[in-house]
Amino acid sequence: MIFPKAKKIARELNWHTTKDGVFGLYKGYFFNVADASLLSNPQFKYVVATIDNLSEEQKQQITTELEANKKGLKFSNFEIGNNAISFQFAENMTFTKLQTAYSLFDFLVDIFKKLNIPEQNKCHNCGAKENTNYYNLNNSGILLCNTCYREIENSQYEIEGEKYAESKNYLTGFS
Repeated sequence: MIFPKAKKIARELNWHTTKDGVFGLYKGYFFNVADASLLSNPQFKYVVATIDNLSEEQKQQITTELEANKKGLKFSNFEIGNNAISFQFAENMTFTKLQTAYSLFDFLVDIFKKLNIPEQNKCHNCGAKENTNYYNLNNSGILLCNTCYREIENSQYEIEGEKYAESKNYLTGFS
């Protein structure tokens, strides 16, 4: 279920939705915003910023900036991965405000521009800028070009065909 504040972000920014969250471009950078599972304790919201691979120096500078501004940005914790930075906003007694999410977006965009991290308004698989579209991949938003989308779609059909053949006890080459 998408929480109301994420729906409002989606409407304001013309973003797309998944089952649990919203995703899209904000000032050229790609973000996913969602609610954690209802079974998680404590409840939390999370934001994921998609980026290109970072150098160790860039990771260190981002870590330093985020730790210095953690209280002002009101996130509980963050993690820098290979192609993303994830943030959690714990919701023990109060809910995350809409302005808190926008403050984080603006702060990250400023850091990314300062560190010359390229915008993510391109295919997240091959980097093409033409013929891209938004897709829901495993309940997470992604931006893909038509070619990469077809490759992923074809590989899914192959996997489904193999599963079907296995369920009928056919050998994979003879279905």
